[in-house]
This record gives sequence, structure tokens and C-alpha cells, in this order.
Amino acid sequence: MRWFVASLVFLMAGVAGARPVRTHAVGELLLPGGAAPFLIEFAGNFGELTGGGPAIEAWVRLGQPGIDGDLFMATQDASRVERLVAGDDEVVTLWFETYGSKLTFRWTGEDPSLRFGMGEWLTPRRDGFARIPVSLRPTRLTDERLPLFGPSVVAGDDQPADFAGRWRVDFDSSEDDAVGVFEVDAETGLATGTFLTTTGDYGHLGGRVDGRTLRLSTFDGAHAFLFSAEMLDDGTLAGRFWSGDWWEERWTARRDDGYELPDAFGLTKATGSIERMNDLPFMLLGNWPGAISGPGWRDVTFGDVYESGRPTLVYVFGSWCPNCKDAVELIKQLYRDHRAAGLQVIAIAYEREDGARAVERVRAYAGASGAPWPILIGGLADKDEVANDVPIIDGLRSYPTTIFVDKTGEVRGVYQGFSGPATGEAYETLQRRWGEMVGRIVGE
Repeated sequence: MRWFVASLVFLMAGVAGARPVRTHAVGELLLPGGAAPFLIEFAGNFGELTGGGPAIEAWVRLGQPGIDGDLFMATQDASRVERLVAGDDEVVTLWFETYGSKLTFRWTGEDPSLRFGMGEWLTPRRDGFARIPVSLRPTRLTDERLPLFGPSVVAGDDQPADFAGRWRVDFDSSEDDAVGVFEVDAETGLATGTFLTTTGDYGHLGGRVDGRTLRLSTFDGAHAFLFSAEMLDDGTLAGRFWSGDWWEERWTARRDDGYELPDAFGLTKATGSIERMNDLPFMLLGNWPGAISGPGWRDVTFGDVYESGRPTLVYVFGSWCPNCKDAVELIKQLYRDHRAAGLQVIAIAYEREDGARAVERVRAYAGASGAPWPILIGGLADKDEVANDVPIIDGLRSYPTTIFVDKTGEVRGVYQGFSGPATGEAYETLQRRWGEMVGRIVGE
């Protein structure tokens, strides 16, 4: 059984010969539906960091401590850290530059082992910044692996409800059913799982079963998801889902071991060849050909970066999109495997901010992902606007959407969404099918 916690790991850069000092804190995002816990690990000479001091690199990772020997599952986002000390006040700010968000907290108390931090997580929304309260307390990692999600509670002599397995899920906001897959450790009540939808998955979720209640959550510096569910007498689930403090909805589920999502290659249809895009205007990040670190951007048409006669992946994404970060890792692997055979990749970003701020977000994304291909900026993440910019498909329903184009410019496949590593078998199937599709457009 696996369980996951969100961990922030800070590694000191530029301190030659210094032995990292590791300290830990348990954090809780105070969402409308309750606390979403995460674990912070500080690694490096953190006490030397000041507002003008050496830089620290930071990652948000998903960990499974004490289960199978791997402390961290995956790196989610690079960032930087600032620490300001004025008298007895100590304020630490963790920046997630790809997302334009930050986690700021203030330590209080004289005894370092008992100090308590209160602060907030700020993340951009279209109408400004959302502010979510956060609390932190120092801890010893080995002591907190199980209590991170709170003690298991069983009412009376009742056995905890059995949430493990595959569920067919109905979210109020969606016309399409989803899949919930949960694992539970019967001895500890620790739970892990995810939800798969026709637009993507919710990543690694960790939590606990308490009696007839299941709670799962995740936090990656840009997204805070919290799910709760009650087991009803008929064996179905009645649940609620919170994303930050700006979204809440209800969901229900019933066991269905055989339910599968519809084929993501069949949800979005091709409507024409790629040449229809050649005259469409975009902003190009940096100089291309050339380094991503070139000047801010320049105006181009799609035809300026598309080379006809080559097999092509057109990747529509947003720097704010967690599934897009999973997808780009697979696209990089396919690009490495088939670049010599002529494969080209063109990414088109649609952001929640426009102008210079959009360029800033996409530049941070490009640096963090190491994407070695041209990145175009299309505008705001409005699906109607994308439909005008990408007229070779019958609409955009999900970020990411990946378009597979053969050497003649014909669209051979459109894949809606992405099922990432948290989905297990579904991710393995996706990798195989994408590999087969790229093999066809390269080989024909």
C-alpha cells in the first residue's frame, strides 16, 4: 500500500562543502472543507539565508515515506525562497514562479522545537489573488509519517468502511462520469488514490479512512485539492470536492470494477490539415531557432515555426495545468527517441494572464521543464479563443490537448487530456499508445 504527502524540499545552492541541515514542518492548508496537510523539508544551511543571502532551489514533491523505501515520488515545480529576519520576527516566503504563487509564513515562539508558523498561500486568479490560511509546526519526520493525516478513528466496535477499489464517479459539474481508484492500508487506515476524468487526473492524493469517512488531498504549490466521502448504507459514496477556496462541488460514486473512460483519442475530432494554421498570429517565446533565454517574445505566424514535410506534435497547454507537466515529460522522451527521424514539436500556451505576465509564466515553465522546442503564446485560457487559434480540431475541451500530424500535414490523431503517473495502469497504456502513434507518423 502506498500513501503520499506533499513535501517542499529546499536545497542550498552555492554553499560549497556545506553539509545540508534537514529540518521539517507539518503544514495545513485551511480550506473550506477542512485541513489539507502537507510536509515541508528544509535541506541546507537555512539559517544563513537572508533577504540578500545565497539562493535556495526548492521543489514540491510527492512522498511515500516508510512504505517502500522511496521518500519522494516526483518533482513538481521549481521555486526560490526568501527569509527575512528583523528582531524577533522571521518571515519565510516560498515562490512558485511558474504559477505566480507563493507560500508565506511567520515563525513565532522562542523555543525552536516548539515554534509555530502562521501564514497564507497566495495564488493568482483572474480577479486577483486567492489567499488561503496556512499553519505550520516543526516536527521530526519519523514521528510524523503516520500522524500527518491524524489518528485513525473507528466508532465503537464497527470496522472501518471498505473504500479500496475502483469506483464510477459522478461529479455534479461534469456530464461525463469519472473513475476513482483508492488503496487503503487496513492496519493504519492510510489511503492513497486518484480520480481519472475525460480531461485528466488529479495526481497523487493521500489521506486516511476514519470509520465511514474517506479524506484525500494534495498540494503542489499551485493547486490544493481536498476530497471527502461518506460510505452510505447501500455501499455508495456521497462526497464533496474543494479546489482552494474558489470551487466546491458534490460527487457520488458506486463500485464498478469494469468501468473505463471513453477513448481519449475519440473525444476531439480533426477538421482539417495543419496548413490551415500557417497564417495565424502568435507570440514566440525567446528567439527561435535559438535559446529559450533570448529576448522576451516576438510576433510570428504559425508557419514561421512549422516545417512542412515533417511529422509533428502540436501540444496545447497552460503553465498552470498540472496534467500538462506530466504530459511534457512523455513528449520530451518521444522527441528524444524520434528527433533524428524528423519529429518536431510545437507547443502553444494559453495562460490565465496576458501580455508580459503570460510571457513570465511561460518562460518559468520552459526553464523548469527544459522543453527543447518552440513555444508559442496564444493568449488567455479561453476555450472559444483557442478554437479560433487551432482551427484543425472541432474545439478544445481540455488542457493539454495533443495533435499528431503526419508528414503530409494531415491530422492522424487528437488526444484530449492526459492520465499521468498517479493513474498507474492507465498511464502505462497511454505511454504505449502515444508511442505507437508517433511511430506511425514518423514511419509513414
